[in-house]
Amino acid sequence: RTRNDSRISIQDLESYYLQPFRAALVDGASGSFMCAYSEINGQPMCSNQYIMSRLVRGKKEDGGWGFTGFVSSDW
Repeated sequence: RTRNDSRISIQDLESYYLQPFRAALVDGASGSFMCAYSEINGQPMCSNQYIMSRLVRGKKEDGGWGFTGFVSSDW
């Protein structure tokens, strides 16, 4: 009830699941967002290095989204 761990390949994650979030953060120019409580491949979203550091906060020239706003935990 208090935990959800989804097993999703990186390719599926980037191709299908993350596109709406990217559109909201990058195209919508969001200033902040709250990361999810759930886990992807055994890692909580708020501490997932691949998603939070490489994609969301990563430099655009390195394939990241370049988000510089505020990120809140759901706790």
